[in-house]
Amino acid sequence: MNKTIQDSPLLFLEKELRLISQDALLIFDTKGIIVDVNNTTARIFGEKRGELKGTPFIDLFSDPVKANNAVEQVFDTGEVKDCELVIETGDENDTIVAFNISLYKDQTGKVTGAFATGYDITRHKREVLELHHLQHYNRGLIETSIDPLVTFDQEGIILDVNEATVHATGRGREELIETPFADYFIDPDKAYKGAMLTFETGEVRDYELVMKAKDGTETVVSYNASVYKDQAGKVVGAFAAARDITERKEAEHEIQNLQHYNRELIEVSLDPLVTFDQEGIILDV
Repeated sequence: MNKTIQDSPLLFLEKELRLISQDALLIFDTKGIIVDVNNTTARIFGEKRGELKGTPFIDLFSDPVKANNAVEQVFDTGEVKDCELVIETGDENDTIVAFNISLYKDQTGKVTGAFATGYDITRHKREVLELHHLQHYNRGLIETSIDPLVTFDQEGIILDVNEATVHATGRGREELIETPFADYFIDPDKAYKGAMLTFETGEVRDYELVMKAKDGTETVVSYNASVYKDQAGKVVGAFAAARDITERKEAEHEIQNLQHYNRELIEVSLDPLVTFDQEGIILDV
């Protein structure tokens, strides 16, 4: 056998066959000692190929115990999938690599080691972490509101609600999410029209609806809603906030009743009646 193939199979693949991989490739023997690595592996670890060969695989990572478990597992079961290992760089920019490892055999079928393919998932992990932080932050913003807040898609289907909405409707988040926004109002047609109007005009202001809770309680609310977009600027849903105006509507109704009553008192009199202010200006007759 060609000595290059025998001693440095990955080097042979790169130099002779021009098979260049963007992923880290390495081979270690049955004792976990590295036999060969490709150039990508050397770059990721910041070492020369010759410096990595002959070193224990587990010594390359911040958690050698986890790395050793992966080595033992591959020889016990034949493979390891998506084993995440961290390469310490001495600063805050540690590299996270996901390894798939399988058995490496000679021409006779004898297991002589293991072949590991690693791909750098550092950026992906950071994006996932950032997404979790943003989701937690957004949830915090939603839950700090004492008013019911709802997001729904362009078909009027609820995507998310806050605790105030749960309290106002008497239904759990699981009951509300993925159900029609319009179903929780006395006049569902008006509620649906309001939801669709949001997407037509971009926003809706002071849209009055009567919310009906699970126990039958009715609450007059005034909705303000606006669309929200993804990073590409595409409208993906609407955000709606409801303000309980039940007391205000009752007060307005009471004022109207009093005004009507006062008018009746004036009109039933057979004598001329006049009201005027402190400057003698007539207010009513």
